[in-house]
Amino acid sequence: MNIYIYTPQGFTTGGVELLHQLCCELNTYEDINAYIWYSDPNKAYIPEIYKKYGNEFKVTILPPMESVLIFPESWAKLLNEKRFREYTKVLYLESVDYYIKWIPKGLYLKFPENTIFMAQSWYAYTWLQDKTGIKALMVTDYLNDEFLNADLSKPRKRQILYNPKKGLEVTKRIMAELPDETFIPIEKMTATEVKNLMEESMLYIDFGNHPGKDRIPREAAMCGCCVITNCQGSANYFEDVPIPFIYKFPDNFIHEVPKQIKLSLDNYDVVDRDFELYREMIKSEKKHFKHGVSLLVDELRR
Repeated sequence: MNIYIYTPQGFTTGGVELLHQLCCELNTYEDINAYIWYSDPNKAYIPEIYKKYGNEFKVTILPPMESVLIFPESWAKLLNEKRFREYTKVLYLESVDYYIKWIPKGLYLKFPENTIFMAQSWYAYTWLQDKTGIKALMVTDYLNDEFLNADLSKPRKRQILYNPKKGLEVTKRIMAELPDETFIPIEKMTATEVKNLMEESMLYIDFGNHPGKDRIPREAAMCGCCVITNCQGSANYFEDVPIPFIYKFPDNFIHEVPKQIKLSLDNYDVVDRDFELYREMIKSEKKHFKHGVSLLVDELRR
């Protein structure tokens, strides 16, 4: 069985890495040849940080007939193109928000009959089921060993990390309320630099839209940070972000965040224990990922 995974080119994001993880896992099956699928020969290369997955890429507009085609949600419009009509197709819903953003209204929630669905988060799973009645296969992702094996023995600094690409307007309001605290944006850093910063910090905050089960909050938790979020997207689902709800704030309670930040920083050694369940879930993700891929393989073999 040949499987072509349509992969955005020239990007290094959590969603793109997940496609590489999927390709790698599919290739552990003896009867499967899975490929990263590019359409633009000018950007056809595996980014250095993904070479560890050992994947091979193919550049083509039309894969060989009888191949299975896997599309991330940002390219779901390709499902309905005539050139792919006879193929078995899989839609991988990594991000609900990007699906809504990128799919033309004329194709919104319109899928060919021979489509298999996968969801990266419970947010995506429940959204798809509520909108269409479709039950997707749960195939989540997992963190790099670099973060799973973080050094938790380092002294902690009273500093708060945030992603400036998501929820910055809310974060700025919170920063204005806490002028004496140290806030550090996670930007223009390598994975190792991010890990080192997280290993010496007390807290990570995230008031973005959480379009899927985001990696940065999980990376922060595994590096020993406490985590505070809003209740948008996947953060609203305990299955995706299993932290106590005293660390999750609906939009109309954002004004309470500064108080919780100070409480978390003042009592880090105690509060840190509240994230043990989250860390155990993160440690088990690779096992669940493998199981999810096995369900996909069973479905494709029918």
